Amino acid sequence: MNKLFGLFALAVLFLMLTGCPYGYKYDQGKFPPNPVNLHTINSIYDDYNSVSPVIEEDRYLYFSSNRNSSGDEFDIVGSNFRIHFDRETGNFNADNKYLGWRNYAYIDSLFARMNTGYNELGPNTLPWVSFVSNSYYYTDLIVFSNDEAGKQDIKFVWFKGKGENPAPDDGSFHGPKAVSFVNSEADDLYLTFYGPAFIKYDFLTVVPGTITELLFCSNRGGNFDIYMTQVPSDQNIIDFLGMDTTVAITPVNVLNSGYDDKCPYIDGELLVFASDRPGGFGGFDLYYSRRNGNTWSEPVNFGDKINTEYDEYRPILGKYNEFENDLMIFSSNRPGGKGGFDLYYVGIPPMMAGK
Repeated sequence: MNKLFGLFALAVLFLMLTGCPYGYKYDQGKFPPNPVNLHTINSIYDDYNSVSPVIEEDRYLYFSSNRNSSGDEFDIVGSNFRIHFDRETGNFNADNKYLGWRNYAYIDSLFARMNTGYNELGPNTLPWVSFVSNSYYYTDLIVFSNDEAGKQDIKFVWFKGKGENPAPDDGSFHGPKAVSFVNSEADDLYLTFYGPAFIKYDFLTVVPGTITELLFCSNRGGNFDIYMTQVPSDQNIIDFLGMDTTVAITPVNVLNSGYDDKCPYIDGELLVFASDRPGGFGGFDLYYSRRNGNTWSEPVNFGDKINTEYDEYRPILGKYNEFENDLMIFSSNRPGGKGGFDLYYVGIPPMMAGK
Protein backbone atom coordinates (compact mmCIF):
# COMPACT_ATOMS: atom_id res chain seq x y z
CA MET A 1 0.00 0.00 0.00
CA ASN A 2 2.81 2.38 0.88
CA LYS A 3 4.47 1.61 -2.45
CA LEU A 4 1.26 2.39 -4.39
CA PHE A 5 0.78 5.60 -2.43
CA GLY A 6 4.33 6.61 -3.20
CA LEU A 7 3.83 6.05 -6.93
CA PHE A 8 0.61 8.05 -6.87
CA ALA A 9 2.29 10.91 -5.03
CA LEU A 10 5.10 10.97 -7.58
CA ALA A 11 2.58 11.11 -10.43
CA VAL A 12 0.70 14.00 -8.80
CA LEU A 13 3.96 15.84 -8.17
CA PHE A 14 4.97 15.38 -11.82
CA LEU A 15 1.68 16.85 -13.04
CA MET A 16 1.98 19.77 -10.64
CA LEU A 17 5.48 20.55 -11.84
CA THR A 18 4.80 20.17 -15.54
CA GLY A 19 1.19 21.37 -15.73
CA CYS A 20 0.75 18.94 -18.64
CA PRO A 21 -2.06 16.46 -17.96
CA TYR A 22 -1.98 15.37 -21.62
CA GLY A 23 1.78 15.26 -22.00
CA TYR A 24 2.07 18.73 -23.58
CA LYS A 25 3.68 21.79 -22.10
CA TYR A 26 1.10 24.05 -23.78
CA ASP A 27 -2.50 22.92 -24.14
CA GLN A 28 -3.65 26.18 -25.76
CA GLY A 29 -1.98 28.86 -27.82
CA LYS A 30 -2.80 32.53 -28.15
CA PHE A 31 -2.95 34.56 -31.34
CA PRO A 32 -0.90 37.77 -31.10
CA PRO A 33 -2.71 40.96 -29.99
CA ASN A 34 -0.87 42.99 -32.63
CA PRO A 35 -1.39 42.39 -36.38
CA VAL A 36 1.12 40.18 -38.20
CA ASN A 37 1.71 40.31 -41.95
CA LEU A 38 0.88 37.11 -43.86
CA HIS A 39 4.11 37.53 -45.79
CA THR A 40 4.13 34.06 -47.38
CA ILE A 41 0.75 34.80 -49.00
CA ASN A 42 1.00 38.50 -49.88
CA SER A 43 2.51 39.91 -53.08
CA ILE A 44 3.87 43.29 -54.14
CA TYR A 45 0.39 44.04 -55.51
CA ASP A 46 -2.92 44.58 -53.69
CA ASP A 47 -4.15 41.54 -51.75
CA TYR A 48 -7.38 41.92 -49.81
CA ASN A 49 -11.02 40.83 -49.46
CA SER A 50 -10.15 37.38 -48.10
CA VAL A 51 -12.28 34.52 -46.85
CA SER A 52 -11.18 31.23 -45.35
CA PRO A 53 -13.56 28.27 -45.73
CA VAL A 54 -13.12 25.52 -43.19
CA ILE A 55 -13.95 21.84 -43.43
CA GLU A 56 -12.78 19.70 -40.53
CA GLU A 57 -10.15 22.26 -39.43
CA ASP A 58 -8.56 22.45 -42.90
CA ARG A 59 -8.53 25.89 -44.52
CA TYR A 60 -7.82 27.45 -47.88
CA LEU A 61 -7.73 31.21 -48.34
CA TYR A 62 -9.69 32.87 -51.15
CA PHE A 63 -8.99 36.56 -51.71
CA SER A 64 -9.02 39.41 -54.26
CA SER A 65 -5.73 40.40 -55.84
CA ASN A 66 -4.52 42.27 -58.89
CA ARG A 67 -1.30 40.21 -59.02
CA ASN A 68 -2.42 38.24 -62.09
CA SER A 69 -2.59 41.45 -64.15
CA SER A 70 0.49 43.10 -62.58
CA GLY A 71 -1.61 45.69 -60.80
CA ASP A 72 -4.60 46.15 -63.12
CA GLU A 73 -7.93 44.37 -62.58
CA PHE A 74 -8.71 42.22 -59.55
CA ASP A 75 -9.26 38.46 -59.68
CA ILE A 76 -10.21 35.94 -57.03
CA VAL A 77 -7.10 33.89 -56.22
CA GLY A 78 -6.26 31.28 -53.60
CA SER A 79 -3.56 30.08 -51.24
CA ASN A 80 -3.06 27.29 -48.76
CA PHE A 81 -3.51 28.65 -45.25
CA ARG A 82 -2.01 26.83 -42.26
CA ILE A 83 -1.96 27.71 -38.59
CA HIS A 84 0.63 25.47 -36.95
CA PHE A 85 0.79 25.40 -33.15
CA ASP A 86 3.62 23.51 -31.43
CA ARG A 87 2.37 22.32 -28.05
CA GLU A 88 5.87 21.56 -26.87
CA THR A 89 7.38 25.01 -27.48
CA GLY A 90 4.24 27.17 -27.57
CA ASN A 91 5.29 28.60 -30.94
CA PHE A 92 3.01 28.86 -33.96
CA ASN A 93 3.23 29.98 -37.56
CA ALA A 94 0.70 31.23 -40.07
CA ASP A 95 1.90 30.31 -43.55
CA ASN A 96 0.91 28.86 -46.91
CA LYS A 97 2.15 25.29 -46.40
CA TYR A 98 -0.08 22.52 -47.69
CA LEU A 99 -1.63 20.38 -44.98
CA GLY A 100 -1.60 17.40 -47.29
CA TRP A 101 -5.02 15.78 -47.20
CA ARG A 102 -7.81 18.04 -48.49
CA ASN A 103 -8.20 18.11 -52.27
CA TYR A 104 -8.58 21.74 -53.36
CA ALA A 105 -7.94 21.14 -57.06
CA TYR A 106 -11.56 21.94 -57.92
CA ILE A 107 -11.07 25.56 -56.81
CA ASP A 108 -9.04 26.46 -59.89
CA SER A 109 -12.04 25.57 -62.05
CA LEU A 110 -14.32 27.73 -59.87
CA PHE A 111 -11.87 30.63 -60.13
CA ALA A 112 -11.84 30.24 -63.92
CA ARG A 113 -15.63 30.63 -63.92
CA MET A 114 -15.47 33.70 -61.67
CA ASN A 115 -12.58 35.68 -63.11
CA THR A 116 -13.00 37.95 -66.14
CA GLY A 117 -11.28 40.98 -67.59
CA TYR A 118 -13.20 43.04 -65.02
CA ASN A 119 -12.80 43.39 -61.23
CA GLU A 120 -13.83 40.52 -58.96
CA LEU A 121 -14.10 41.47 -55.29
CA GLY A 122 -15.33 40.31 -51.91
CA PRO A 123 -15.45 36.48 -52.06
CA ASN A 124 -17.35 34.61 -49.39
CA THR A 125 -17.77 30.87 -49.21
CA LEU A 126 -20.28 28.40 -47.89
CA PRO A 127 -18.88 24.85 -47.88
CA TRP A 128 -20.78 21.91 -46.42
CA VAL A 129 -20.93 18.11 -46.37
CA SER A 130 -24.30 16.40 -46.75
CA PHE A 131 -25.33 12.78 -46.48
CA VAL A 132 -27.85 11.62 -49.09
CA SER A 133 -28.85 8.05 -50.02
CA ASN A 134 -25.97 6.50 -48.04
CA SER A 135 -23.41 8.74 -49.75
CA TYR A 136 -21.52 11.88 -48.73
CA TYR A 137 -21.57 14.99 -50.94
CA TYR A 138 -19.34 18.03 -50.62
CA THR A 139 -20.55 21.44 -51.84
CA ASP A 140 -18.58 24.67 -52.00
CA LEU A 141 -20.67 27.74 -52.81
CA ILE A 142 -18.74 30.98 -53.46
CA VAL A 143 -20.40 34.39 -53.64
CA PHE A 144 -18.49 37.37 -55.02
CA SER A 145 -19.04 40.52 -57.09
CA ASN A 146 -17.74 41.94 -60.33
CA ASP A 147 -18.19 45.15 -62.31
CA GLU A 148 -18.76 43.72 -65.77
CA ALA A 149 -21.99 45.74 -65.99
CA GLY A 150 -20.23 48.97 -65.00
CA LYS A 151 -21.12 48.50 -61.32
CA GLN A 152 -20.45 45.82 -58.74
CA ASP A 153 -23.06 43.03 -58.91
CA ILE A 154 -23.21 40.03 -56.58
CA LYS A 155 -22.90 36.62 -58.26
CA PHE A 156 -22.22 33.03 -57.23
CA VAL A 157 -20.67 29.78 -58.44
CA TRP A 158 -20.59 26.34 -56.85
CA PHE A 159 -19.03 22.92 -57.04
CA LYS A 160 -20.72 19.71 -55.87
CA GLY A 161 -18.89 16.41 -55.72
CA LYS A 162 -19.49 12.95 -54.34
CA GLY A 163 -17.51 12.08 -51.23
CA GLU A 164 -16.13 14.12 -48.35
CA ASN A 165 -13.02 15.07 -50.32
CA PRO A 166 -13.90 14.88 -54.03
CA ALA A 167 -11.54 15.50 -56.91
CA PRO A 168 -12.73 17.82 -59.73
CA ASP A 169 -13.63 14.83 -61.92
CA ASP A 170 -15.92 13.55 -59.16
CA GLY A 171 -18.19 16.56 -59.26
CA SER A 172 -19.90 19.26 -61.30
CA PHE A 173 -19.39 23.00 -61.66
CA HIS A 174 -22.12 25.64 -61.90
CA GLY A 175 -22.44 29.37 -62.52
CA PRO A 176 -21.76 32.16 -62.46
CA LYS A 177 -25.28 33.32 -61.74
CA ALA A 178 -26.39 36.74 -60.54
CA VAL A 179 -28.10 37.20 -57.19
CA SER A 180 -30.51 39.46 -59.02
CA PHE A 181 -32.84 40.29 -56.13
CA VAL A 182 -30.07 42.09 -54.19
CA ASN A 183 -28.43 43.80 -57.17
CA SER A 184 -29.42 47.37 -57.98
CA GLU A 185 -28.30 50.19 -60.27
CA ALA A 186 -25.58 50.95 -57.71
CA ASP A 187 -22.68 48.88 -56.32
CA ASP A 188 -23.71 45.77 -54.36
CA LEU A 189 -21.09 43.48 -52.82
CA TYR A 190 -19.76 41.57 -49.78
CA LEU A 191 -22.64 39.15 -49.23
CA THR A 192 -22.55 37.32 -45.90
CA PHE A 193 -24.82 34.84 -44.08
CA TYR A 194 -26.52 34.78 -40.67
CA GLY A 195 -28.65 32.28 -38.76
CA PRO A 196 -29.11 31.61 -35.01
CA ALA A 197 -27.91 28.03 -35.51
CA PHE A 198 -25.47 28.81 -38.32
CA ILE A 199 -21.80 28.65 -37.29
CA LYS A 200 -19.27 28.72 -40.10
CA TYR A 201 -16.29 27.44 -38.15
CA ASP A 202 -17.91 24.10 -37.30
CA PHE A 203 -18.41 21.94 -40.41
CA LEU A 204 -21.05 19.84 -38.66
CA THR A 205 -23.33 22.87 -38.29
CA VAL A 206 -22.69 24.45 -41.69
CA VAL A 207 -26.14 23.50 -42.92
CA PRO A 208 -27.66 25.84 -45.49
CA GLY A 209 -31.11 25.38 -43.95
CA THR A 210 -29.94 27.20 -40.80
CA ILE A 211 -29.37 30.48 -42.70
CA THR A 212 -32.12 32.99 -41.97
CA GLU A 213 -30.66 36.27 -43.30
CA LEU A 214 -28.37 37.62 -46.00
CA LEU A 215 -26.43 40.83 -45.34
CA PHE A 216 -24.43 42.87 -47.86
CA CYS A 217 -23.32 46.43 -48.50
CA SER A 218 -24.45 48.85 -51.19
CA ASN A 219 -24.12 52.52 -52.08
CA ARG A 220 -27.67 52.66 -53.47
CA GLY A 221 -28.42 55.38 -50.92
CA GLY A 222 -25.42 57.52 -51.85
CA ASN A 223 -22.82 56.24 -49.38
CA PHE A 224 -22.20 52.59 -48.51
CA ASP A 225 -24.60 51.08 -45.97
CA ILE A 226 -25.23 47.53 -44.77
CA TYR A 227 -28.52 45.93 -45.87
CA MET A 228 -30.30 42.66 -45.13
CA THR A 229 -33.01 40.36 -46.46
CA GLN A 230 -34.73 37.31 -45.00
CA VAL A 231 -34.11 33.77 -46.27
CA PRO A 232 -37.25 31.55 -46.35
CA SER A 233 -36.91 28.54 -44.03
CA ASP A 234 -38.09 26.10 -46.70
CA GLN A 235 -35.85 27.43 -49.49
CA ASN A 236 -32.68 25.71 -50.70
CA ILE A 237 -29.93 28.35 -50.48
CA ILE A 238 -28.68 27.78 -54.03
CA ASP A 239 -32.22 27.97 -55.43
CA PHE A 240 -32.88 31.06 -53.33
CA LEU A 241 -29.77 32.90 -54.54
CA GLY A 242 -30.65 32.12 -58.15
CA MET A 243 -34.30 33.15 -58.10
CA ASP A 244 -35.53 36.13 -60.10
CA THR A 245 -38.06 37.52 -57.64
CA THR A 246 -38.34 40.77 -55.72
CA VAL A 247 -37.71 40.48 -51.98
CA ALA A 248 -37.83 42.99 -49.15
CA ILE A 249 -34.43 44.59 -48.54
CA THR A 250 -33.90 46.91 -45.58
CA PRO A 251 -30.93 48.85 -44.19
CA VAL A 252 -29.51 47.63 -40.87
CA ASN A 253 -29.73 51.06 -39.28
CA VAL A 254 -27.87 50.23 -36.08
CA LEU A 255 -24.78 49.39 -38.14
CA ASN A 256 -24.94 52.35 -40.51
CA SER A 257 -23.50 55.78 -39.83
CA GLY A 258 -24.05 58.17 -42.74
CA TYR A 259 -20.50 57.44 -43.85
CA ASP A 260 -19.21 54.40 -45.74
CA ASP A 261 -19.97 51.17 -43.85
CA LYS A 262 -18.68 48.21 -45.85
CA CYS A 263 -17.47 44.63 -45.93
CA PRO A 264 -19.80 42.91 -43.42
CA TYR A 265 -18.76 39.41 -42.38
CA ILE A 266 -20.55 37.18 -39.85
CA ASP A 267 -19.51 34.08 -37.97
CA GLY A 268 -21.74 32.84 -35.19
CA GLU A 269 -23.19 35.81 -33.33
CA LEU A 270 -20.37 38.20 -34.21
CA LEU A 271 -20.40 40.65 -37.14
CA VAL A 272 -17.31 42.58 -38.24
CA PHE A 273 -17.08 45.32 -40.87
CA ALA A 274 -15.09 48.36 -42.06
CA SER A 275 -16.15 52.00 -41.76
CA ASP A 276 -14.70 55.48 -42.22
CA ARG A 277 -17.13 57.04 -39.71
CA PRO A 278 -15.86 59.74 -37.33
CA GLY A 279 -14.25 58.62 -34.09
CA GLY A 280 -11.84 56.15 -35.65
CA PHE A 281 -8.09 56.33 -36.08
CA GLY A 282 -8.04 57.39 -39.75
CA GLY A 283 -9.16 55.99 -43.07
CA PHE A 284 -11.26 52.85 -42.75
CA ASP A 285 -11.29 51.19 -39.32
CA LEU A 286 -12.54 47.78 -38.25
CA TYR A 287 -15.61 47.48 -36.02
CA TYR A 288 -17.59 44.65 -34.45
CA SER A 289 -21.19 44.11 -33.40
CA ARG A 290 -22.84 41.28 -31.44
CA ARG A 291 -26.22 39.80 -32.27
CA ASN A 292 -28.87 41.32 -30.02
CA GLY A 293 -32.17 39.47 -30.41
CA ASN A 294 -33.49 40.22 -33.87
CA THR A 295 -30.90 42.89 -34.62
CA TRP A 296 -27.30 43.86 -33.80
CA SER A 297 -25.63 45.83 -31.03
CA GLU A 298 -24.07 49.26 -31.46
CA PRO A 299 -20.75 48.84 -33.31
CA VAL A 300 -17.50 49.00 -31.33
CA ASN A 301 -14.13 50.03 -32.75
CA PHE A 302 -11.43 47.35 -32.41
CA GLY A 303 -9.03 49.95 -31.08
CA ASP A 304 -5.59 51.26 -31.89
CA LYS A 305 -3.79 47.91 -31.61
CA ILE A 306 -5.56 46.85 -34.81
CA ASN A 307 -6.60 50.11 -36.49
CA THR A 308 -4.18 52.74 -37.80
CA GLU A 309 -4.27 56.08 -39.61
CA TYR A 310 -4.29 54.04 -42.82
CA ASP A 311 -7.07 51.80 -44.21
CA GLU A 312 -8.09 48.54 -42.54
CA TYR A 313 -10.43 46.57 -44.72
CA ARG A 314 -12.58 43.42 -45.10
CA PRO A 315 -12.17 41.56 -41.79
CA ILE A 316 -13.02 37.87 -41.51
CA LEU A 317 -13.14 35.60 -38.47
CA GLY A 318 -11.80 32.19 -37.53
CA LYS A 319 -11.83 29.89 -34.54
CA TYR A 320 -9.29 27.22 -33.63
CA ASN A 321 -9.92 24.91 -30.70
CA GLU A 322 -6.21 24.92 -29.81
CA PHE A 323 -6.26 28.68 -29.15
CA GLU A 324 -7.75 30.60 -26.25
CA ASN A 325 -8.69 33.59 -28.39
CA ASP A 326 -10.21 34.03 -31.85
CA LEU A 327 -8.51 34.86 -35.14
CA MET A 328 -9.24 37.82 -37.40
CA ILE A 329 -7.75 38.28 -40.86
CA PHE A 330 -8.01 41.65 -42.60
CA SER A 331 -6.25 43.77 -45.20
CA SER A 332 -4.42 47.06 -44.73
CA ASN A 333 -2.27 49.47 -46.71
CA ARG A 334 -0.21 50.45 -43.64
CA PRO A 335 3.55 50.84 -44.06
CA GLY A 336 5.77 47.80 -43.67
CA GLY A 337 3.92 45.45 -46.00
CA LYS A 338 5.01 43.91 -49.28
CA GLY A 339 3.14 46.46 -51.36
CA GLY A 340 -0.30 48.07 -51.63
CA PHE A 341 -2.87 46.25 -49.49
CA ASP A 342 -1.57 43.20 -47.60
CA LEU A 343 -3.36 40.54 -45.57
CA TYR A 344 -2.74 40.51 -41.81
CA TYR A 345 -3.85 38.30 -38.94
CA VAL A 346 -4.42 39.16 -35.29
CA GLY A 347 -5.93 37.69 -32.13
CA ILE A 348 -9.18 39.11 -30.77
CA PRO A 349 -11.06 38.29 -27.54
CA PRO A 350 -13.16 35.09 -27.69
CA MET A 351 -16.43 36.68 -28.81
CA MET A 352 -17.66 34.14 -31.36
CA ALA A 353 -20.43 31.67 -30.55
CA GLY A 354 -19.34 28.49 -28.84
CA LYS A 355 -16.57 30.09 -26.75
